[in-house]
Amino acid sequence: MVRDSQKSKVYKWEGETFGRQADMPVWYEAQCVKFINEAYKWFTDGDKNTPPVKIKFKNFLNARVTSGYFCPDDNLIAINRRTGTNPFVCLHELAHYIDFHQYADNPSHGESFVEIYITLLIKFTDFTKIELIDSAEKFGVKFSNLRFPDQDYIPQLIDADLEKQKYIHYAVY
Repeated sequence: MVRDSQKSKVYKWEGETFGRQADMPVWYEAQCVKFINEAYKWFTDGDKNTPPVKIKFKNFLNARVTSGYFCPDDNLIAINRRTGTNPFVCLHELAHYIDFHQYADNPSHGESFVEIYITLLIKFTDFTKIELIDSAEKFGVKFSNLRFPDQDYIPQLIDADLEKQKYIHYAVY
């Protein structure tokens, strides 16, 4: 097993660059599922043989798990209903999913993960390539050379899929 030496740098970079918007629930679960799967289809160029990403929503009571995680053993993404239903968490966990399937031996916050994450952020958020690269370098976050997949696939996301909800209240089960 390879040591995840970049984890704290990545989290600090995210906290400073994305701020509170990375911890705010803004979407319903169905929006997250559609967003993640459309982003995945975009990354894999709409490959029809690609199965949908399995996603589970939970109320995490463990303070160490704040937003979500990717579980390689179950091949699923788990997202915290109370803090993770937003594009930043969805893309972070999707980057883990993609990274695992492409480079299973790499540390979970390694250079290939950050490359994939930045590529997704450029496509699906308002952050520019320059902003993301500059901020990552400022925090000492290392990443592979950015390269975009050959995408002909256009994500099937309409305004209603991305509309942010004013307030989402989740009950603890």
